[in-house]
Amino acid sequence: MKNIIKSPNIEVTEAIKLYIEKKMHSLERPITSFLNEEDAQENPIESRRDRIEIIWEVGTESSGSKKGLFFCKVIISIPGRDNDIIAQAISGDLYSAIDEVKDIAIKQLVTNKEKPDSLRKRAARKFKRFFNFDPAAHEDEGERVREEGR
Repeated sequence: MKNIIKSPNIEVTEAIKLYIEKKMHSLERPITSFLNEEDAQENPIESRRDRIEIIWEVGTESSGSKKGLFFCKVIISIPGRDNDIIAQAISGDLYSAIDEVKDIAIKQLVTNKEKPDSLRKRAARKFKRFFNFDPAAHEDEGERVREEGR
């Protein structure tokens, strides 16, 4: 994964870089679960992981009512996905802003990972309800009697 740290108006110290690296390790598991296992033979996960780009932007707000507060923004771009994952937070402490952004990014990764599965399950339930026939409909003699509670 490419880890890029930008800071428009503050000096990024070694401690901040190490803290961001530490928080990035907790993002690795949800990101690698995003990668499909289908094409692992011709395109190993290691090479796909190298194409993932994580851009961290940290700094201070310089104007407005939030002047003096620290902000952190992370943009995760995964190859093969249409939308980037963007999370941002503002706090009085830079480290707490980084923590908040990490939590928001993990929630968004999990939500985006599970969304196609839930849509597929919802379509399957709808299809099953559509073709759920009354047992009386299968009898050949007599008229069909509907005994549903709807």
